[in-house]
Amino acid sequence: MVSPVFDNEGLKNNTGKIIPLYPLTYSISQNQIRKVIENGLSLVKGSLKETMPKYILDEYKLLDINRAINEIHFPKDFNEFEKARQRLAFEELLTMQILLLNLKNQCTKKETGIEFSKEAKMSDVINTLPFRLTGAQLRALEDIDRDMESDKVMNRLLQGDVGSGKTMVAIISAYKAVKSGYQMAIMAPTSILASQHLESFREMLEPFGIRCELLISNIPAKKKREIIEDIKNGNIDVVIRNTFYTSRQHRV
Repeated sequence: MVSPVFDNEGLKNNTGKIIPLYPLTYSISQNQIRKVIENGLSLVKGSLKETMPKYILDEYKLLDINRAINEIHFPKDFNEFEKARQRLAFEELLTMQILLLNLKNQCTKKETGIEFSKEAKMSDVINTLPFRLTGAQLRALEDIDRDMESDKVMNRLLQGDVGSGKTMVAIISAYKAVKSGYQMAIMAPTSILASQHLESFREMLEPFGIRCELLISNIPAKKKREIIEDIKNGNIDVVIRNTFYTSRQHRV
């Protein structure tokens, strides 16, 4: 046998129970790590301060922190291990959500965003479409419209499958921004996608007098300078860029 696991008679340190396996580094063995963890748990046994309110523990039937820490390392059975894992995972997710909510609240309290015009109606574009928007698209646009007309900074993620209409939502949102007196920058991860977006934006927005242009990495230098100058002079309303170009060139 190579490196057998055994116990002295009458002991169950390494056999006859669930044994944790830890990531190893250098020449440290599993037995050494387990011994260190056991010593650490014995030092703090029952003295860890609870991090969650009792009403949450009771409502979701979660283990207390001391029992969870002990059972995640040396569980009596797999049922206890799952309870410990659930408690620790719940706490991690809850902590993350609280931190994100706190960041959002700080942003909305400290930062003032652009208050776009209520006279710029998204319906101007929607009513010209040769098709009907889906309920999900309309709900997303309502949320974006409300945020744009607020003086609070908008920090919104629009998520959807390929072909679900995210680009159309972006086009209609761009319309409201431009008609409120601002310029728009649309970022795309690749030059090919940026070029495709340009066609869509031009098709939908140029009938409203909105000028769209492409600014990507493979455009000749002279043309880039002309486009940048037009943007500075307000001759371009919507510029579509690829992120690779933005990361390597000066920002507009």
